[in-house]
Amino acid sequence: MYERVRAIIPAPMLRLATMARRSYRLWRVRQRLAGMPEPEPGSQPVPPPRFLVDWLGIGGGDFGSIGRQFVGYLRDYCDVRDGASVLDVGCGLGRIAVPLAQHLGSEGTYMGIDISSEAIAWCRKTITPLYPNFRFQVSDIHNAAYNPKGRMSATGFTFPCADGALTCVFAISVFTHMRPAEVECYLEQIARVLRPTGKYLLTFFILNDESTRLIREGKAQFAFAHDVGGCWTANKAVPEAAIAYAEPDLRRMLADAGLDVVEPIRYGSWCGRGNYTSGQDMVIVRRT
Repeated sequence: MYERVRAIIPAPMLRLATMARRSYRLWRVRQRLAGMPEPEPGSQPVPPPRFLVDWLGIGGGDFGSIGRQFVGYLRDYCDVRDGASVLDVGCGLGRIAVPLAQHLGSEGTYMGIDISSEAIAWCRKTITPLYPNFRFQVSDIHNAAYNPKGRMSATGFTFPCADGALTCVFAISVFTHMRPAEVECYLEQIARVLRPTGKYLLTFFILNDESTRLIREGKAQFAFAHDVGGCWTANKAVPEAAIAYAEPDLRRMLADAGLDVVEPIRYGSWCGRGNYTSGQDMVIVRRT
């Protein structure tokens, strides 16, 4: 029934209706955010409400346990300890920020950046009042899948941190939505802001012999069947919905940015492999 109705409505009217519906939903999300109370001093941060998780399209899994899991990775693989200075690229609703606050202490510093103003509003309202050393900033970067009205280009974006200022930078499920020139820009920024002894945790969808074999066998979450110039996508209409890189190309981009891989790469479960660390492929890097 729904498809039959769509078929008789002119395309321009459908686009206007879609835009109006999204604008109304955005207005409702912002209204509900504005009406939520700030946390009481000494209380613990609360998980984000379902309406906000749904609006931002955050992936599945338990919000708290996944955050704690990645804090463990930061501790074990990147030596993040009390007093560290970190940048969370694509911080979302603070899934990692909340458990990380218990590890950085009052002497540590945290900056979270995200393309979603609603996500940043939530973090500023529910996390910063409890942890003043945790700051959040909107980066209105264009992304065809997640921020199509963004006013900034990722290729010209500068991380809001001084040269050599950070112990650790991490980006979870960020490069899985970025094209090669954008990734290269971000890698150059990472090399700029990391201390000589700092490390960076990033996740990718990596194409190698094992993952491509599992894709052919139909076991993968994404097929990545479309070559879009230096990377592969599962969605030809909107490539940024999910992007993968061939492992040799990824290693070359890292080397060109002055970054070394801290072996081994910890491959993920996305392609259906049985032995994995997390969902996406995890790469730890440091400055050359």
